[in-house]
Amino acid sequence: MKLLSPLPRARTVAEEIEERLVLAIASGEQPAGSRLTEGSLAEAMEVSRVPAREALLSLAAKGLLVRAGARGLKVIGFAAPQVAQIRDVRIALESLAIRRAADAVRQIPSAIAGLDAVLEQMAALATTDNALALAQCDLEFHRCILRLTENDVLCRHWEDLAPHLLVLFCKDWHSQSQGLGEVALHQHLRDFIVSGPLEETEAMLEAHFTTGT
Repeated sequence: MKLLSPLPRARTVAEEIEERLVLAIASGEQPAGSRLTEGSLAEAMEVSRVPAREALLSLAAKGLLVRAGARGLKVIGFAAPQVAQIRDVRIALESLAIRRAADAVRQIPSAIAGLDAVLEQMAALATTDNALALAQCDLEFHRCILRLTENDVLCRHWEDLAPHLLVLFCKDWHSQSQGLGEVALHQHLRDFIVSGPLEETEAMLEAHFTTGT
C-alpha cells in the first residue's frame, strides 16, 4: 500500500450546495436575476454560512452568478452574446475531445459502452416531460465523451462550463416537441466518434449545436 495514495473523499457540503444551486437554476426554481446571499442560502438549506459562501463564490468564479450590488449575487440572464461565447468555447473543447475519444474508441471498441448506456437512458426519458432529467442525461453524454480522452486538463476546463450547459440544455429540452429526434441526434454523434471522418469534426459539432444540445 502506498502511503501517499489518494484518500477516499466524500463530497463536501459546499459541493452539495453548489450542485443543488445549479439544479435550482436549471429547473427555473431560481430564474435569471434571482438574488442569492450566503445568509438566505444557509437558512434555506439549513447549513452554516461558510459552505454556502464557498458554493456561491465557486459559481461566481464559473460565471453562473454575478455581483448584485454591494452584497449578494444574482443568477445571470444568459443573453445571446454570452450563449454565443459558451458555444465558441464548447466547439473548441469538444472538437479536441471528439478526436481524442475517437482515437480511444477506434483502438478499443468496447470503450463506447459508456456512451451507449447514456443513450439508452436518454431514449427511455425522451417520451417524458422531465426536461431536467433529460438535461442531466444530455450533460452526462457529453461528459462521457470528455472522459474517453483521459485528458484531465481538458476535462477540468469543460467542467467549468458544465453548470452553464445544464441550464442551456434544460431550456432546450423544454422547447423540444420531438424528444426521440434529439436522441437520434446524439446517436449520430456517437456513430461519428466510432467511424466518422474526423476532418469534419467542427462541421459536425456546428450542426449538433444548431439542431440540438
